[in-house]
Amino acid sequence: MKAVERSPPEAWHSNAMVVGANVGPETDEHEYKSFMVPTDKTKKPPPMRPCKDDSEVLKKVVDHSKEINAMLNHRTGGSIHFGIHDDGIVEEGLDLPQAALIDKLQTRVGQLLQVFYPAVQSRFVAIQPVNLVNRSGEPTGQWRFDICVTPYDKVVLFSRHQTVAYYRQGGNSEPMPADMMERLRVERQQK
Repeated sequence: MKAVERSPPEAWHSNAMVVGANVGPETDEHEYKSFMVPTDKTKKPPPMRPCKDDSEVLKKVVDHSKEINAMLNHRTGGSIHFGIHDDGIVEEGLDLPQAALIDKLQTRVGQLLQVFYPAVQSRFVAIQPVNLVNRSGEPTGQWRFDICVTPYDKVVLFSRHQTVAYYRQGGNSEPMPADMMERLRVERQQK
């Protein structure tokens, strides 16, 4: 099994690093996740604020592990772009130390990949930091990141204990129907 290098985020969309820019709608290959978290879950809708520490960012990644699973099962893989709203607007980024958080993200994503079945080697998923600029092109000192996923050569279940795998349907990650799972398994076995 050979992982294919994914192109950097700038190749995906030239405005992926401009705060306030619109990068278009989500697709099979591009999922957007905000850095916003609720400040008071008792209110509907809850007031929101940006992630303020490493643990909140890592929780966001864990909360979206089904998207990683879906991208592994997608024919071309894909990317989960953290720091972009569902409507395609690039939000203000993280003020957290980049190198330390990237190391923690790689460790945490590696742990998630070991829960999938079969376990997936970390070379199939890359964390790419994206430094942000304002509309004038000046660095903001903030950043966001993409989780870039190369497709796996087998159907990847969400865990050893669940017979569910996810796939991409437009801008969503959905549970894969059994007939689709079998068809994909056979297709990938023949390669």
